[in-house]
Amino acid sequence: GDGRLRGTRRAADAALVELVQYQPFDAKARQWGNPRYAAYILHATGEPQWVDLGDAAPIDSAITDFLKILAPEISPDFSIPFDNTPGHPLYSLLIQPLREKLGNARHLLLSPDSQLNLIPFAALVDDNNQYLLETYALTYLTTGRDLRRLQNTAPSQQPTVIFAHPNYDLPGDPNSVQLVARLGNLAPPANEPSEFASTNATRSANELRDFSALPN
Repeated sequence: GDGRLRGTRRAADAALVELVQYQPFDAKARQWGNPRYAAYILHATGEPQWVDLGDAAPIDSAITDFLKILAPEISPDFSIPFDNTPGHPLYSLLIQPLREKLGNARHLLLSPDSQLNLIPFAALVDDNNQYLLETYALTYLTTGRDLRRLQNTAPSQQPTVIFAHPNYDLPGDPNSVQLVARLGNLAPPANEPSEFASTNATRSANELRDFSALPN
C-alpha cells in the first residue's frame, strides 16, 4: 500500500516486474483496440513505474518461434541450429525497454501474463550475448501479491520427506494393479471406429503398465 517492495531477503537489490496483457479501449470511437503488453515495475523504494511494450501479436509470434527452437518436437519441420541468438529477439521486445527503469536491480521477481508464461526468461539473451540468468537472479510469481505471503512464514509441523528413484516394476497396491489390468480389456467407444479405438485402448493400457525409472 505504501509503494514499497517487501518480503524478499535483499529487497534493495530486487525489482518486481508484473507483465500484463491488456486491450485498450477508445472511448471516443467506442471500440476496443488490439491486445498489447505492458510492464509494471516496483522497487523497494519509490513509486511504481510502467512501460508499454507494444502490440501483443509480434511478441506472441516471437514467443512461438522461440519455443519451436527450444522444443523442436513442437514443430519437427522447424529446424534452426541452437545458439544464443534465438533468445535475443524476445529480450529486445520484453527486457530491453525495461533496463533503464530496472536500475541497479539484480533480482527480478517476474509475474508473467498470457503467452509470457510459456517462456524461460533465463534463456533470453542481451545485447552482450549473455543469458539473462547471467545478469539477474530470477524468481517467478503467479502475481505480485505472492510477495505478501512471504512475510507470513510458519514453522513446518513435519520434517521434510524426499521421494526419489521410484521403481514402478515392483508390486504395489493390488487395487491399482487390477485397475491397470482392466484397462487392457477396454471396449471401443460406441462413437469411435473399432480399429482406432482398439489401438488407442491398447496404447493407453501399455503406457500405464510401463514406466521407466526416474534416476536421482
